[in-house]
Amino acid sequence: MSGLVGKVIDIGGDRYRVLAVAFHPVIRMGSSPTWHFLVETSDGQIREIRSEFLSGYGKEIRIVGDEW
Repeated sequence: MSGLVGKVIDIGGDRYRVLAVAFHPVIRMGSSPTWHFLVETSDGQIREIRSEFLSGYGKEIRIVGDEW
């Protein structure tokens, strides 16, 4: 996933530039491993997106490339 840093991704029609990626393994029973993406929106805002929220909404990450 570190290959995503600097790439533009599409999630449900919204595009983001990936600034950092982190992985949190399962720590306690009943928890799921989670990917965390620190992203920049096209208008310059910084957001965190967690993989657990993507799967809950049936969304997937699509790599667009290097340009918006």
